[in-house]
Amino acid sequence: MTTIDPRISRFHLAMPVDDLDAARHFYGEVLGLEQGRSAKSWVDSGG
Repeated sequence: MTTIDPRISRFHLAMPVDDLDAARHFYGEVLGLEQGRSAKSWVDSGG
């Protein structure tokens, strides 16, 4: 398993999901992140 160094700021994290609609709901409605760019097979969310 990779250890994340807390001294390095993060710019982008990619997480694979099986259900984009559920992911949009979770990241947008539950976590309150704005949806960024998207395509048929992926979506960016940020905050």
